[in-house]
Amino acid sequence: MRDFLFALLTVLFLQAPAQSPCEGTAAFEVLHFTKTNGFNHNTRDESAQLFSNIGDTSSFTIVDTEDASAFDDLSVLEDYEVVIFSNTSGNNLLNATQQANLEAYIDGGGAFLGIHAATDTYRNGSWPFYNDLVGAIVQSGPNHTSANHMNFMDQIEPDHPTLVGIPDPWEKREEYYYWELNGGQLSPNIQELLRVRQTGSNSYDEERTITWYQEFGNGGRSFYTALGHHQSDYLGSDQNNAVYFQQLLANAVCWCAGSGPNVVSVVEINLQIESLGSTDQLNWHWPGYVPERVEIYAGTDPIEAEIVDVLIGSEARNRSWSGDRPRGSLHQDYYYRLGFYDTDGVSTFSPWVRIDPLVSTGPQLLTDQSGNRELIIPMDSRVTEAHIFDVFGRLVGSFRTSAGRNPLNTDGLYRGTYTIIFDREDVAALRFTKH
Repeated sequence: MRDFLFALLTVLFLQAPAQSPCEGTAAFEVLHFTKTNGFNHNTRDESAQLFSNIGDTSSFTIVDTEDASAFDDLSVLEDYEVVIFSNTSGNNLLNATQQANLEAYIDGGGAFLGIHAATDTYRNGSWPFYNDLVGAIVQSGPNHTSANHMNFMDQIEPDHPTLVGIPDPWEKREEYYYWELNGGQLSPNIQELLRVRQTGSNSYDEERTITWYQEFGNGGRSFYTALGHHQSDYLGSDQNNAVYFQQLLANAVCWCAGSGPNVVSVVEINLQIESLGSTDQLNWHWPGYVPERVEIYAGTDPIEAEIVDVLIGSEARNRSWSGDRPRGSLHQDYYYRLGFYDTDGVSTFSPWVRIDPLVSTGPQLLTDQSGNRELIIPMDSRVTEAHIFDVFGRLVGSFRTSAGRNPLNTDGLYRGTYTIIFDREDVAALRFTKH
């Protein structure tokens, strides 16, 4: 018996954005505001550096501040093409004059870009204009999922320019906000861009919008994304969690400024993964792309994953790799990412691909890799009693399993089909045939 864990995935590898300005705009300035009177995500420097980096190739410069005096003078405020509230939080960030100036700026056709905790700003409802501008108030008790919740987001308006280069669906590790209860709200005027799939069993865990935009009759614009909790989102190199997020913000600031985003080049690469026991086989192919070097990244956590192999020259063009996982990783989520380098040294990184643990849907039967066809049951740390029944429902044997690879002794069993039932309801039954 030889059962494979097999996954066929089509992923989009995106090369770096073209080094060109936001389309159709002259040089402009952006106000990057990060004041907090509540929770501090400590992303000020990272966010400022990200927008500065984007500006270097998109014809804008940023003024970075957490000082509300930046809103003292309307004439100065009107010099900015976009005002960014990056992980601001709490109430009373601006005084009455400063609030009036921001309102006048938006009413005059200005643009607003809010990131993550911007909906945790003026959550007490003391400035309704701002709540409508950003488009929501995050609920309290609880505010969000765990900080490292992994889930997929689906595009609702895939042709919108802010989604150029963003995969559909997009799987990201994030602290996903809730909007339903305890003071939370969503404006009826927002236009959805990204919607996260169900994140749990509560009513507020239902699939919900996570990124949106608004266009106002006076020419003003507003863009908001609830993504951006982690410092690593802003300057990190992880494709799903950072690079796509950075691309989203690059698209967003250009759209807010009234232009199109930088164009990204897309190469579709098919990746197949076969897993047998502790050995994984990766196979890939692509149209019209010849790598000079391929780096294999792997680990139980993308943040701490390391390069496990480097393929050079003909090996890189072989489009195949096989390797054993480290001891102890068989019963955990495991991740792979490929890094490609062409003859000019240009790099292209795949998204992380997650391989579920062998026990994610119950134990599986594997053949021993030595070829003696012994049946193996990989199990996690749950010590489980198991019972073997024949096709007539008669108990013909019992045994216990422990963490690791458990040989299944079929001595004394006649030829036929048998079912293994485990004493935990969350462990699926197995069926095997003795020849």
